Amino acid sequence: MPTEPVPILIGGHGAPALQRAARRGDGWMHAGGSPAELDRLLARLGRLRVEYETRSDFEVHVISPDGFTVEGVKRLETRVSPM
Repeated sequence: MPTEPVPILIGGHGAPALQRAARRGDGWMHAGGSPAELDRLLARLGRLRVEYETRSDFEVHVISPDGFTVEGVKRLETRVSPM
């Protein structure tokens, strides 16, 4: 039995999955796709996180070429923040 809570990450690109992740999950998992689609999903998720007042320790896991460079990770960090 875990001694600490196990985070529940919600996956999916559809509106219901994003809403569920922002409202009930501990995070969201991206399943890949184009950079433009990722930008759209992160923007939508950010708006939902503000609307649902999601916790600040919400995790976002993405599949992106940006994840392979320091500059890319910094770009992702700015796109993930809901504020």
